[in-house]
Amino acid sequence: MKIVCISDTHGFHNQFTQVINELEADVLIHAGDFTRHGTVQDCSSFLNWYAGFTHIPNKLFICGNHDEFPEKYPVLFDNLVAEFPEVTYLHHRQVTIDGVKFWGSNYSPAFWNWFWMVRRGEPSRILWDMIPEETNILVTHGPVHDILDETVDGIRAGCEALHERIADMNQLKLHVCGHIHEARGEGCWEIGNTVWKRFVNASLINEQYRPVHKPIIVEL
Repeated sequence: MKIVCISDTHGFHNQFTQVINELEADVLIHAGDFTRHGTVQDCSSFLNWYAGFTHIPNKLFICGNHDEFPEKYPVLFDNLVAEFPEVTYLHHRQVTIDGVKFWGSNYSPAFWNWFWMVRRGEPSRILWDMIPEETNILVTHGPVHDILDETVDGIRAGCEALHERIADMNQLKLHVCGHIHEARGEGCWEIGNTVWKRFVNASLINEQYRPVHKPIIVEL
């Protein structure tokens, strides 16, 4: 299975049309922050764009902390997404593609007054315990603690509780996130007593909000 991973396009999605059109893949994943200001117009523009990649049969996405409209008006957003049957909104939903189980969540650790926030500690542990044990590919907006999560100030901003949960997930093969633009990258880490897992921070813009990066491609 070939997977194209993107995240944090922040309203610049049209600038990535050509590069994605040139990629052959089975699945396209967007790990949130597809808007800059979170308006319904921003959401509609993104969904129109995302649904247009007809050469990729499976297009999954979640939201991020900038995506205000989906959190404030979830029913209206679900109705909007329903107008685009070509795409799948993965928030707290499991989807199976060719036997591979995907699950996603919009949440990241709370900071400032953003959206889709969860407090660290017990609230985060309760949230991440909802991830099905059999998940093979996990998509969250925020990274796990200590993996692809270092900010420009040297702070490890990832979620400790998510790190703990993933450490216990023996069937997990891939975690896709974004959120920390400057920590973009990929690699394999061994966490807990489980086998090595692959992690991708697929942010397409940098810390100055410039659309400078390319999608990350994963083959499983």
